Amino acid sequence: MKIWFGLIVIVASIGFFASQESFADENITIDNFEEEFQLKFNQTAFLESDEIKIILLNVTDSRCPWIIDCVWLGKVTVLIDITKNEQNLGRFDITRSVGNEDFAFQNFDAYSLKLIKVEPNPSQDRNLTKILRDPTYIVTFVLSDEKIKRDFPSPRAQIENDIFAGDVICKEGLELILKSTDFSPACVKPHTAEKLLARGWGIIKGNM
Repeated sequence: MKIWFGLIVIVASIGFFASQESFADENITIDNFEEEFQLKFNQTAFLESDEIKIILLNVTDSRCPWIIDCVWLGKVTVLIDITKNEQNLGRFDITRSVGNEDFAFQNFDAYSLKLIKVEPNPSQDRNLTKILRDPTYIVTFVLSDEKIKRDFPSPRAQIENDIFAGDVICKEGLELILKSTDFSPACVKPHTAEKLLARGWGIIKGNM
């Protein structure tokens, strides 16, 4: 009787770990822009319409556990790999911290990938400075097409949150121009951009 019980436990354990591994390796499909999707460690998300692949490679978590009062609330950073049209665009870090949630995104080509949340939150006994590669993490993203999208913080607000001047995103219908004297960014209408360029007030990123 004990032998049969032991065999049942072994078979059940093998089935559990096999199912966990297959889930971690299973690719998911992104149906539409502006819809949340979730990835686990080493999973790939694929948007067939634009041939975009996104892989979750790593999570670095220094967030304060819920049950502890921390002076610094910490942050969480995810490492992703992006491919478009079979061309690898590279690996990117996206960091999310309390108060800076609107700036937890990565731009590539005409797209933006926003980090929505990382679960679970740290527990009390976790080493907060350790680089974690935990397959139990579930990371939620939203992929946007910037050609159809619109509403971003002002250039100044983006700069204050460590966005490079040349990477500032303007609202739909506006163009990014950098002031010649200090390379500060401005989002202006196309006809205004032409006038400023003619006066030598500013330059565009491609002409730097």
